[in-house]
This record gives sequence, C-alpha cells and structure tokens, in this order.
Amino acid sequence: MSVLIYGMLFVTLMVATGGSITLDNLLLPIVAIYATVSILEFLIKRRREKTPQWLVVGSFGIGAIMAVMMTIVSSTM
Repeated sequence: MSVLIYGMLFVTLMVATGGSITLDNLLLPIVAIYATVSILEFLIKRRREKTPQWLVVGSFGIGAIMAVMMTIVSSTM
C-alpha cells in the first residue's frame, strides 16, 4: 500500500512542479520502501497475529514523506 501511495504522490507532485519523471526516480525508492515495510511487517507479525495500526499508518507516512523528498531532490537536480 505504501508503494502505491508513493507512486501516486510522486507522479502528482512531479506533474505539479513541472519536473521530469524518470524510471530511477520512481522505481528505486519503491524497492527501498517495499523492502523496509516488508521487513518491519515480518518482524512485527512474528510476535502478533494481526498487523498493528501504527504499522499501517507508519507505512503510509513513509510513502508520503519519501514522495515529497524525492520531488524536492529531483527538482533541484
């Protein structure tokens, strides 16, 4: 879910700022977000049956923050 949020926000922000959307700017952070959230989910779900709410909200936050950061980085280059 966080990967989808990142993709939608990043593309929207890049269109709004007039930046160019490249494969590197879109795919590399997606791999990092997916790996981070998957590892955290694996470690947390070993101890609990259900996924905690803070993990869901946190993964959304990671995707949103990463989209804004990548837009800023891409616009300055």
